[in-house]
Amino acid sequence: MISQLLSVDDLPDSAVDALLERADEFRQGSTARRRVQNAALLFFEPSLRTRTGFLAAAQRLGWPSPVEVLERRSSEISMPESIADTVAVLTSYFEMLIVRVDKPIDTIATQVPSSVGLVNGGDRGDRAEHPTQALIDFFAMRLLVGDVATMKVALCGDMRMRSARSLLKLLARRQPAELVVVTDPALMPGLELPPDITCRVTDSLDGLDNIDALHAVGVPHLAVPEATRQRLRVDASALGVLSPRGLVFSPMPVIDEVAQNVRSDARMAFLQQSALALPMRMAVLDSL
Repeated sequence: MISQLLSVDDLPDSAVDALLERADEFRQGSTARRRVQNAALLFFEPSLRTRTGFLAAAQRLGWPSPVEVLERRSSEISMPESIADTVAVLTSYFEMLIVRVDKPIDTIATQVPSSVGLVNGGDRGDRAEHPTQALIDFFAMRLLVGDVATMKVALCGDMRMRSARSLLKLLARRQPAELVVVTDPALMPGLELPPDITCRVTDSLDGLDNIDALHAVGVPHLAVPEATRQRLRVDASALGVLSPRGLVFSPMPVIDEVAQNVRSDARMAFLQQSALALPMRMAVLDSL
């Protein structure tokens, strides 16, 4: 297994298979097989699910309560310490670091020795990723719908978002039967689809049918006009594109990606998806 999970690209196919299998074992009540680790969560951007999810995962594994570092050293008379220095110091205190940072994760990864595990909990930049979220999304699709290789999958929203970028990378390697990207031209600048991916790009859910997994990946606030957001929103008419087994997923938070009047529809699977994040995060910590 690897010691640093910065990108989906860091995971060979065998590691993806192992993580999916281990997460399913945890889902069914398996116990940890690794010795206790001392972990720190360095979250320099706001987070709810990822931060508390990894806290819960570590506790379920029987690890000591991880230390949370939510800000860098600074004061009224002192400039903030660099993130690189903060990370370098903490590598001598902990065996595992889970980091969310407002810059590319590889700018600090060089400060972390191979003896210390490092998990990217979401970074920023042109190649920003959220690799554990992609694993969670894939795991949820497989458990709640079926074999991804037989599915027709649609991702709707801004594909430049870090969770979408990681999921696209994973789907390029675990190709569904059909993949559709639903976005808007205004959200395309800077987008680089994985070179090996096979997908169709469209600007509307209209005309799609028999979608087995519809991912509402979201659109950043104020990124596009309301009319565009409406076109990319999963509403009652959008649910008509689903197959008989089709479900709606989201990395969450769900703000307006899904219309309020369909939130109670039984095909909304994002809360089940969020619950399945716990065994996947346990698998990541237990395996690194």
